[in-house]
Amino acid sequence: MMASVNLQKEIPFFDLYQRFVNDSKKGRRLQPNGKRISPGTVKNYEYTAALLQQFTEDKGFILRIRPTRRLTQREMLAEKNYWKKFYKKFTDYLYDDCGYFDNYAGQQIKNLKVFFNHLNKEMPQLAGDFHKQFYVRKEEIPIFPLLPEELGFLVYNKDFEANLKPRMREVKDFFVFGCTVALRFSDLVALKKSNLRIMNGHHYLSVRSIKTDTDTQVKLPAYAVEIINRYRKLKIRLLPSFNKVNLNKFIKQLLEIAGFTQPVRVTR
Repeated sequence: MMASVNLQKEIPFFDLYQRFVNDSKKGRRLQPNGKRISPGTVKNYEYTAALLQQFTEDKGFILRIRPTRRLTQREMLAEKNYWKKFYKKFTDYLYDDCGYFDNYAGQQIKNLKVFFNHLNKEMPQLAGDFHKQFYVRKEEIPIFPLLPEELGFLVYNKDFEANLKPRMREVKDFFVFGCTVALRFSDLVALKKSNLRIMNGHHYLSVRSIKTDTDTQVKLPAYAVEIINRYRKLKIRLLPSFNKVNLNKFIKQLLEIAGFTQPVRVTR
């Protein structure tokens, strides 16, 4: 539960937002089903805070919250216009200055709406319902899967593999393994040796999804077993470690080296 605050005329926005993050991180704020907020979700809240801090510095916009219980009707209208102005300026900043697209910008707004809903639940009439005028943008991005022969090339072409630099070989292994077991990036990077099971000479990957909390068991083909055997020297992890941004860049480089550069139509 969020701690009490001194209800002065204006409350610094980031003080309240940091309490929201801390409550989510330490288990004082839970999901509707009673489970703890996942570390990945808390990280998303922290990313939103960092973006908001950068926005206020770059644009000179002062973020604050005025307790609505103390406002006159005229002040309520001014407050509504303040948050309407914030939404326009912040989303313009995300699109125009940062170069983000609908899904990422929409996630930031979604996080803000979650924050305001929590604030109003813990402290009724503190922040009002001005956040209800925020739109959460979303788009369906076209998916271009590898053709079977393209995946086969990455798996079996030893001459191509031999010409790759060591880090790019790790990228190829991570990418091929991910294509084979169809796990989210967050689950792939969290794989440990304890996720591997061997029964009757067959190798199985046993995983509980970080995001959905569901269990998956996949029988690994021979080439996937070869991949994990290449990294037996790793103490805990099953595969090399990457961060998401760098991995996306590396995969683009890998596919360019492989010659998978045919034009495709992308609409945003």
